[in-house]
Amino acid sequence: MKNLKFITALILSSVLLVACSAEVESEPDQTAEELIKEGIENMAKVKSASYELALDGTFENEDPLGDYENVDFDVSFSGQYDFNDLSDSQFSLLIELILSIDGSSDQNLDGEVTVIDNNLYFAVTDISDFDGDLPQEMVAPFLSQWWFIPIPEESLATLELYYEDGDAYLTEEEKQIKALFKDIFIFKDIEYQGSEKIGEINSYYYTSTLDEDAIKNYLLELAEITGETVPDSDIENLDNFLNSLDLSLDLWISQDDNTLIKIAADASVSEDPVMSVDFKGSYTLSDLNDAVNLEAPENASMFDPFALMMGASALAPAADSYDDSYYGELEDPFANEIIFEEFSDDDFSY
Repeated sequence: MKNLKFITALILSSVLLVACSAEVESEPDQTAEELIKEGIENMAKVKSASYELALDGTFENEDPLGDYENVDFDVSFSGQYDFNDLSDSQFSLLIELILSIDGSSDQNLDGEVTVIDNNLYFAVTDISDFDGDLPQEMVAPFLSQWWFIPIPEESLATLELYYEDGDAYLTEEEKQIKALFKDIFIFKDIEYQGSEKIGEINSYYYTSTLDEDAIKNYLLELAEITGETVPDSDIENLDNFLNSLDLSLDLWISQDDNTLIKIAADASVSEDPVMSVDFKGSYTLSDLNDAVNLEAPENASMFDPFALMMGASALAPAADSYDDSYYGELEDPFANEIIFEEFSDDDFSY
């Protein structure tokens, strides 16, 4: 019995000693609002990084006259960018889109975009027929083929001027809009959740909700700056939309340099009795300010939209292969005498 009491006392003493000596994590010295604002500003200053934007959710169509009831979607955009030298910018984008309509089989669209050597390259790597609405014989010749468009030198020169001294080229109205946007803070109910790692980056983790009043005030001030009159009906519609929006936000800010490296949203919005949308999304940065070394795709062809249109028209199915049930008795859907025969001069007399 004495041994049991001794062992119990030893364990309790060890637990208390560990608890007392453990480092209690405290919130950052800055307020949540200050840190989040700085995090957003620093995020905008990152000139090179890898990024990923992911969205998935469901759109429900509650209109009885609609063509479908719901659409499930899952889309991601990922890649790298390097804007250290705007005269030789590098950017890549991988697009992956999956759709399912009313529980049907998944339909997908995959593509890539690359900007390098002052050329914009793009390719469609895979695409579904969307239940026959997009004949594969029309798109097959263009799949996995890289195309490119030269970026005009004057566009690059203008971009560099705005980037180096943008305010000098802004009108007074544009300067006011920029200042308004810089001051807006759309987060409320902010709570510090502790420290978390995003990849290899230690970060401060916060949760929050959307400040609907801040959004409304921003839009009304923006209208005032641009000289627009906002009807009461538009304000009412905005209020109804914001009231129907349920949005929670998560933010992760790097502990090393106070840069916002990830933001996530969980949202739902509805417009009775028309539609409702539920979705989750996130935007993540990694490899901040690391070197980016992209390569131009091989065997890319100059993009000629007119040639592509001619090629697609040659591959289009014959006219008699279309189902004309939609037009009913109309032999020619563009026959003016049929389409407009129900209108007479009496229809437009007062």
